[in-house]
Amino acid sequence: PVQRSDSSEIRELLEDTAKFARTRLGPRQMARQGRDWMLGTSFGHFVALLSLGLVMLTLGTIFWHLAGGNEEYSNSLNDSFWMAWCLFIDTGTQTGIPAANPAEVRIVGVVCSVSGYIFNLTLMGLVVEAIRV
Repeated sequence: PVQRSDSSEIRELLEDTAKFARTRLGPRQMARQGRDWMLGTSFGHFVALLSLGLVMLTLGTIFWHLAGGNEEYSNSLNDSFWMAWCLFIDTGTQTGIPAANPAEVRIVGVVCSVSGYIFNLTLMGLVVEAIRV
């Protein structure tokens, strides 16, 4: 048998729903709520870090392409992405870039490696903290 709710409970639920529908959030309140979620929850931290990682990987791809590549990896999109990925994830990859390469290529290698190193340490810290809790 299905039990029916008390009419006062239904009325209260309808009033709450109507009150919620009348309150509209402006852009500032919505931004504040998003910022609170992003900076105030563990899942938000994880999403923010992965988003930042994707942005840094994209920038690394663009910078490698603009630097012109080297003898081993050209400046094609495929090679640029692969080199940015390798430099970002394996922070020792830049040691394989010869000193004879142009300065732009070496600078991109160092910047991608350092940012990847910081990213990986931060990600590891988030994972360890999530396991500890």
